[in-house]
Formats: sequence, C-alpha cells, structure tokens
Amino acid sequence: MHTSGLLTLIVGAALFLFIYLTLVPLANIVNLPELNKVAQIIQKIKLLGPVGKPILKYEQIILGKYESSQKDG
Repeated sequence: MHTSGLLTLIVGAALFLFIYLTLVPLANIVNLPELNKVAQIIQKIKLLGPVGKPILKYEQIILGKYESSQKDG
C-alpha cells in the first residue's frame, strides 16, 4: 500500500468514526443513563480510560444538546 493510500485509509477511518459517534446519540441509539454506565465501566479499565473518556464526553455533549433542543421545540 502506498503512503497516499495509507493516509486516505486513516483519514477515512477518522471521518467515519467522527460521523458514527455524532449520529449514535442523535439517532437515540444510546441515552444518557447508558453513557453514564459505560463511563463507570471504562473507569475500571485503565487502558480504555484515556481513549474512552473524551469519546463519552463528546457523546454526552451531543446528547445533551439534542435532548434540550427536543424539549424546547
């Protein structure tokens, strides 16, 4: 695989992950209590903590904004 192909793969994977993590809370696939439960589990697994905490925080922010916009309108 060429360097440009590898770069394309990495950028594509990052873009997919970003879109997936954004749409999961918006599609009501996960809710706030479930995210809190996952956060508790991740805290117990030391290797997942540094990666999982920012991801869960991002999903909580998206979910919080989405739920507040649903209540307003």
